[in-house]
Amino acid sequence: MNKHFDKRYFKHLNATRFLAFLPVFFTHCFYTSDIGIKGTSLYIFVQNHLKLGLLALDYFFVLSSFLISWIVYEEYNQTNQFKAINFYVRRCLRIFPLYFFVVLLGFGLYYLSKIVFGYQMQALPSFYNFGLFILNFYMMEHGFNFLFFLTFFWSVSIEEQFYVGWALILKYLKRYAHWLAAFIIVVSIVYRATHLENNNQLVFHTFSSLGNFGVGCLLCYLMINKHKSLDFMLSVSRIKKLAVYLVFAILLFFYNSIFVNDFFVVIERLVFAILFAFVIADFTYSKSPTFDLEKHKWMSYFGQLSFGLYCYHGIVLTIAFKIADHYQLTSSGLNVFLLIPIMVFSFTLMLAHYSYKYFEKPIIKFKKY
Repeated sequence: MNKHFDKRYFKHLNATRFLAFLPVFFTHCFYTSDIGIKGTSLYIFVQNHLKLGLLALDYFFVLSSFLISWIVYEEYNQTNQFKAINFYVRRCLRIFPLYFFVVLLGFGLYYLSKIVFGYQMQALPSFYNFGLFILNFYMMEHGFNFLFFLTFFWSVSIEEQFYVGWALILKYLKRYAHWLAAFIIVVSIVYRATHLENNNQLVFHTFSSLGNFGVGCLLCYLMINKHKSLDFMLSVSRIKKLAVYLVFAILLFFYNSIFVNDFFVVIERLVFAILFAFVIADFTYSKSPTFDLEKHKWMSYFGQLSFGLYCYHGIVLTIAFKIADHYQLTSSGLNVFLLIPIMVFSFTLMLAHYSYKYFEKPIIKFKKY
């Protein structure tokens, strides 16, 4: 008879997912081809201080590795075993339906525009890049000049690659997992130090992101074992934690000014991964989180839908930008900085809500089996 295990629910983390989605959205939503608007101080401010989508994805990497490691350790602790196949099936039920729906939508639009309308879009990567979750390697070599809303899936490729590998490590090498987590952090730093000349490799190669996953896994290991190194999270005052958040905010605001020379480029993902780990520990391990995010139920709800937000915002932006270009709407600062982003954000929330309610959630229910 299969033993059932109960997963711990971290009530604040869904809200952090929503907050992490916002920098991704801000990175993409302010679009214009108007030279005059591009020269304004507001547009320059947006470019210098609000385009932090890659860092937000790094947070998702840290969070994902923390959570999947926690699930595996919990299953071991409650049932004395870990069934990797069940873990993979659960991941497939959560990711695959929406992921492949959007991918097939992209390919459908490509062939429809070509065959029906005679419009030649930029060629898409072969389907196997999406099906085998290796899009990040394609984009590392060939760039991202193809259908806009499909370019976002490079990060999903990296996550899926990690899920496959880390689940096997935790199944067969669990006692060495914390050392292996430390090892992949070192691998990531070495890789970044030896590939500084190629920005695509720094962004898209899996090795460049391994440090984020390693930090999340180490945090999980320390929390599961109630390691004394985390004792400060149980006693540190709210003022001191606020000071850490202030430093975090300063680093984010001046990100494009600080992380420019080679040394800082090498360590930037590790620095922020550690700060992200602090945030996760604050909301999961400390006795009193610095911010009570749970009271914002709508934020927690849409955080639960963060994968849908990530997928659908690209679709809505693609359509919105096509319409805006056709009707020359991006020549107005009001449209560029306010109206278009608000409309896109609203439609993205709506799509994610109905997709989750009528498409994703009925499939996710099968995870319990």
